[in-house]
Amino acid sequence: MASTIGTRSFEDGFHLVIAHTDSPRLDLRPTPLYESDHFSYFKTHYYGGIRKYQWGTMPLAIHGVFSRADGTTVSVNVGEDENDPVFCITDLLPTV
Repeated sequence: MASTIGTRSFEDGFHLVIAHTDSPRLDLRPTPLYESDHFSYFKTHYYGGIRKYQWGTMPLAIHGVFSRADGTTVSVNVGEDENDPVFCITDLLPTV
């Protein structure tokens, strides 16, 4: 947030400028993981103007935070290390 405070009273009026950016992302659904034809898949919901054809075969990572019952949190990061599994949105159906 940025602001400039002037010398006149708010009763004289004020200007408000607000902007936002779309942040493209995929969210996992509550029970996201399923398997079919020897592959594992995630059920997702997309936000922020994602066009499926723009993301085909682009390597993706999962970043998140788990909240435990005792109130502690655990950060998760899968897909950034070269030894991690690779996630992608396929542009063609996988064949076995």
